[in-house]
Amino acid sequence: MSQTILHNKSRIIIFDGVCNFCSASLMFIYKRDKEGLFKFSTVQSPKGKTLLQLYDLPTDDYESLVYIDYGQPYYKSDAILKIASYLPWPWPAARILKVIPRIIRDSCYDVIAKNRYKIRGKRKRCMLPTGDLMSRFI
Repeated sequence: MSQTILHNKSRIIIFDGVCNFCSASLMFIYKRDKEGLFKFSTVQSPKGKTLLQLYDLPTDDYESLVYIDYGQPYYKSDAILKIASYLPWPWPAARILKVIPRIIRDSCYDVIAKNRYKIRGKRKRCMLPTGDLMSRFI
């Protein structure tokens, strides 16, 4: 399936595969996504880089999770809130945070993103998914 077709027909989360904080966040989502709504890709993978390029995003200096919902990209706090809206209760209640202006939400997001390696560390290589999780990677 071509990347253009794939990103228009899926819910894809693109994350930093060497970041322990990002990988832990992915596992948090995966464990709660019982319906298998989300597909995953690392920014370091060829498919992840291709998707980032489709949205004119940098592929080498990566500071944001990207969520693509059937071709519509979401970034930073909007991505987090959109993903949360598909998770089981109580996570959809996070949408209340939309009342906070995006500039403030994204500023908080940026602080965490810039310190993500300090918070949980960094791997030498991308995480290697196994089992069912592997089947969810594009």
